[in-house]
Amino acid sequence: MRMAGGWARVALPALALLLGYGVSGHADEPNPTSPPEASSDSATTPQADALALVREMAARDPGRSFLGSFRTGMINTLVERSKLTPQQAMRVIDEDFMPIYQAHFGEYELKLADIWAKHFTPAEIAGLRDVMKDPSPEHRDIFKGTSLGRKFVGELPEINHEAAVAAREWGTPLTCTAFKQHGPDLVKMGVDPALVRLPPGACPD
Repeated sequence: MRMAGGWARVALPALALLLGYGVSGHADEPNPTSPPEASSDSATTPQADALALVREMAARDPGRSFLGSFRTGMINTLVERSKLTPQQAMRVIDEDFMPIYQAHFGEYELKLADIWAKHFTPAEIAGLRDVMKDPSPEHRDIFKGTSLGRKFVGELPEINHEAAVAAREWGTPLTCTAFKQHGPDLVKMGVDPALVRLPPGACPD
């Protein structure tokens, strides 16, 4: 399913950032929220360890996390396809759009945790969490030469694919909600109507 309004293009670079790969954007605004803490009472379960890994990846660089990059992409898109200044676009995204995504982001984190837990054993998840503690290039090069590192590289394309599907499943209804609530106001502010138009069948009933 295509994400309503053509905004899906900002999700995939953000996904790459969450998984540890740099993608440059036009703006550098930080993510306005920090990843929530993992629950200590469930920290011994495989899914909880995978969830902790997902959050530790995002916490490495909060300004380039999924939500942070998603926010930047939406701001840039508004500036490119409207008469809004960067400051106006930032205010619109922060006040009208980000609260919707932030309120439901934990649901996407759980989807990602399930994906990582499917591809790696609990011991391997623990090993990946250990790798996250030292992000230096030297340590990363050593990691790539280990059996876990080779498995990580091999599994990553499928993880990227599954995470992208999960991002669409998670983000589409939220984008539809945001456009239904704020689309008319955006058009009045000079945003390209095609950007906020909801294609037939794009939104769940």
